[in-house]
Amino acid sequence: MSIEPWNTGAGLARDITFGNEYISKTYHHQVRTAYNYIQPITKENYSITDKQWKASIDGHYENMELEEINEWKQLLNACFGNKKDISMEQDLAILRENGDISEEDYKNALAKLNDNKYQVALDMWKLKYGYRPVRVNRYERKMIEE
Repeated sequence: MSIEPWNTGAGLARDITFGNEYISKTYHHQVRTAYNYIQPITKENYSITDKQWKASIDGHYENMELEEINEWKQLLNACFGNKKDISMEQDLAILRENGDISEEDYKNALAKLNDNKYQVALDMWKLKYGYRPVRVNRYERKMIEE
């Protein structure tokens, strides 16, 4: 990670899974499995010192222009600030309060509602610009404690 400090957990897992011929031939791990292995190691040994929106292009993260970042944030605000969907969130809350759905079902339905909005924003962006914006972490190795 000292070579490229800007990455994500999924990006690190892809780099390990597909970027290392020995690992890919020996273990045949899926990216998710690699992610599960590296996540605790990354948290223990590295700190996230910054986060930025970057363009995900062919598995690499490239800087976005400030105008693009501002436009992306406006698109997200438009998707998540939609008045129509607020009523759906309120309906779910009423169902939960009345005991018609469990707390777990409420949380799952709310997450699915928000995931769909985010996916719509990503799809719209990719159609226009040809890449997906990704919130990328800057990792720095933690100092060894004595």
